[in-house]
Amino acid sequence: MIFDFSLFPLFFSVLVLTLLVLAIGIHFAKNVYVMMLVIPVSLICVFSTYKTVTNVLGYPISQVIPDKSFYLAHTQDPNKDWIFVWIIEPDKQLPKNVKIPNTEKNQNQLQTASERSQAGIPQQLKGEQTADGNNGTFNAGNYEAYDFILDDGRLKQYNSN
Repeated sequence: MIFDFSLFPLFFSVLVLTLLVLAIGIHFAKNVYVMMLVIPVSLICVFSTYKTVTNVLGYPISQVIPDKSFYLAHTQDPNKDWIFVWIIEPDKQLPKNVKIPNTEKNQNQLQTASERSQAGIPQQLKGEQTADGNNGTFNAGNYEAYDFILDDGRLKQYNSN
């Protein structure tokens, strides 16, 4: 979906405000070059506001899940095109909602991650790397879940006294 109609009031009000500013600017404009700058910047502000608000509201975004992301939960969309996955990215403290392709492999991996997570074993996700034919790899949209294990070398040693 390109446009979420629940955000229409926000989009409409920002658009009206921008058009009002542009109309006043055009009416009082003496410099054509200034207006050539003001008009595109104003319109970019409208669309960037919409895009920013939709990302802030927590709607799922299309993004490659970073390796070592913590798995929280997942669900399928009603059309079964996507799987919505809640993760915590490495070095961040807030959950994020990401949509990934609904493939059988992703379904199996996420179901296993869900079961193991409910059993108390923290799960992490990483992209499955596939050869691209040019001596490199890329993420084809499939993910692997694995147990999060903190090795002894990373634990802090506290004084037991």
